[in-house]
Amino acid sequence: MYPKRLIHQAISNPDFPVVETKYGKLRGTWTDDCFIFRGIEYAKARRFHLPEEPDCWEGVKAAVAYGPVPDEISTRIPGDAFTEPHYWYPQSEFCQNLNVWTPSIDRDRKLPVMVWIHGGGQEHGSAIEISAYDGEELAKWGNVVVVSVNHRLNVLGYLDLSSYGEEYQDSGYVGMMDLVQSLKWVRENIRSFGGDPENVMLFGQSGGGFKILELMQMPTADGLYHKVSIHSGTGKDTCFTHENAAPVARDIAEYLGLTKESIREIETIPYYQLAKATNYAYDRFIERTGARLQWTPPVDNEKFFGNPQIEGVQFREETKQIPMLAGSVLGEFTSSCHHNDQIGDIDTWSQETVEALLKERYGVYADDILEQFRKAYPDKGAANALYVDVFMRKPHRNLCRMRADQGCGPTWNWIFAMDMPCYGGSTPWHNADEAYIFHHAEYFESEYIPGVSERVQDEMAGTLVAFAYTNNPNHTGLPQWETVTKDRFPTMVFDRKSEVRYNHDEKLIDLVEKAGALGPGGKGPVRTYGGGPRAHV
Repeated sequence: MYPKRLIHQAISNPDFPVVETKYGKLRGTWTDDCFIFRGIEYAKARRFHLPEEPDCWEGVKAAVAYGPVPDEISTRIPGDAFTEPHYWYPQSEFCQNLNVWTPSIDRDRKLPVMVWIHGGGQEHGSAIEISAYDGEELAKWGNVVVVSVNHRLNVLGYLDLSSYGEEYQDSGYVGMMDLVQSLKWVRENIRSFGGDPENVMLFGQSGGGFKILELMQMPTADGLYHKVSIHSGTGKDTCFTHENAAPVARDIAEYLGLTKESIREIETIPYYQLAKATNYAYDRFIERTGARLQWTPPVDNEKFFGNPQIEGVQFREETKQIPMLAGSVLGEFTSSCHHNDQIGDIDTWSQETVEALLKERYGVYADDILEQFRKAYPDKGAANALYVDVFMRKPHRNLCRMRADQGCGPTWNWIFAMDMPCYGGSTPWHNADEAYIFHHAEYFESEYIPGVSERVQDEMAGTLVAFAYTNNPNHTGLPQWETVTKDRFPTMVFDRKSEVRYNHDEKLIDLVEKAGALGPGGKGPVRTYGGGPRAHV
């Protein structure tokens, strides 16, 4: 029996709540029927080396404060902290820590475990960067264990120094191997937090979704998770090999004055110097390739088999049957909340204004796109047709179809299309779904619609919870939702009235892409996975 307490009182006593892990005892906090353990060290590591198990300790260690978050080359400042509230925290390369929210610390409960992998590409972000990442409400409402993970990013996580000697053969993988080590920690310790190590679901948004796809292509992660949910985080990206990653390492070493003989000094130089060298390498990469550097582990068909959406790459046989959810947001980076300028509330624009803006963005395709938008989203105003995302929507569609074509396990597709109330009415943006997924939209002023948000977050969070429990997202309150097949493409459209539609936006997306309008005015948005354009240190 747990001790008695007042409602809403937070308890963290020397002897309660305390759990026993493989490495020692941890003391957390108990509040509102949720046990919270923050900043738990799951690994330790030298710079550019693989993570190792953490040290054991005597007595009881406090786990009541968040641990340090990953070092960033430049810390992203969101363009609008109203629509995307952020939380900044001290950074460190020694950031291998995780957080646990759970309704029970009974080892026999065996609750589903939902491991959140944060966005920001593989360059930015943290497990607590965005306020919506807090797992307390989801853990309580869904009766699940929620875990969020920090790991090494950018140059610290993915710089491939293999050309500098055997000692650094794994340096390009250490960011992803941190995630693998965190999943090993979950497997070995989560029962102490009421979780079931044989029922682990990965879910992640933006760069977090992309990392989940990468984990599926890494044999070292096999058996550590049992289902995945990918949100606004897929698509073709940089395909590094040891050969084409080597020039990045050479540029950084050159800037720092390091040679093959002195390369070990790179482990101890101050991080700000390494960050400056990395910005130098970014510029050189653009000069060589014309593209922005996107950090990924090198493809070697041993440690990492590559993004399955790159031509010629398939899902590994070991992960083909993993059940998958995959979805995105109607507006993503093109949302009207990012591009209102001086125009104002899109729901009050005149027909003439909408027609003029449609022609400005889509040119000769404007009329056909508006026709297809009205078919795809018959309850939405015509102005929303200006902000249709292709950048995330198309690769998510392709991913689902690819899995059907390759005979993979069940795959369900969704899109979050509900207009947001901020700025007098906006299409939902990249990250807008997170408050609904984590079941606390009422705490976000830019997104909360009284009497509507409560139902929609029940539907969206309920989808993930049902998936975590049963490997199937169908649950009471939603219409029956089928998997994607070679012949049928059902999409659950989460909106004021959620419903399943079949191939509803295929012609629309193809027309928008044909018009070359990835963003307003025909300009494609910067590909950031939530990371934002860099700034020099």
